[in-house]
Amino acid sequence: MYQYMEPLTKGRYPDIMRQIVGSRLPNFTEEEAELVAGSYDFLGLNYYVTQYAQPKPNPYPSETHTAMMDAGVKLTYDNSRGEFLGPLFVEDEVNGNSYYYPKGIYYVMDYFKTKYGDPLIYVTENGFSTPSSENREQAIADYKRIDYLCSHLCFLRKVIKEKGVNVRGYFAWALGDNYEFCKGFTVRFGLSYVNWEDLDDRNLKESGKWYQRFINGTVKNSAKQDFLRSSLSSQSRKKRLADA
Repeated sequence: MYQYMEPLTKGRYPDIMRQIVGSRLPNFTEEEAELVAGSYDFLGLNYYVTQYAQPKPNPYPSETHTAMMDAGVKLTYDNSRGEFLGPLFVEDEVNGNSYYYPKGIYYVMDYFKTKYGDPLIYVTENGFSTPSSENREQAIADYKRIDYLCSHLCFLRKVIKEKGVNVRGYFAWALGDNYEFCKGFTVRFGLSYVNWEDLDDRNLKESGKWYQRFINGTVKNSAKQDFLRSSLSSQSRKKRLADA
């Protein structure tokens, strides 16, 4: 986030980035700095997961060096005690599992408010991945996606109320299953099920139905949200018992 927000607010790359990258990092001219600083209307933030950062020096130059190594850190989902930071996000036997941390969205929104002068924010993506190998019935009964969305929306509402973060919009990713960057049709992020063989064949998943109730409850009666959370927990328990 530094590499984008420092130029957008100050017209220059952050000091630590210039120290690490050195002469490989171009400088803004005075005219460019004046043009770019404060040039945004709002921030569109995507949030999915949080990771721990551990020191990992990556000397330059080297045959294996990439721009992603310049930060000099190793990103992990478990701490020094081997404890994962939250529920399973994606199961991946090749690259390793990923895990999500709902309260992370609270800290991210608060950070942008305090660090960058209370900008106007839209959460442009927030969602949960499930494998496309699930059959139709399994894909529609997506209670884990409900848990993910509910927990993140609760912390988003909390940071708006407690910290006054200027969040004006939230977009669940995505309304329907689609082609995902780098993953193709191997995962599903949608609130609606889409049959890859017949794109006109679509069904609202349990998460889509829940999201409808959540939105209606938010608009009409805030107390209704507590009921929805209780309903969610009850449904999840029933689903787990049925699976057992």
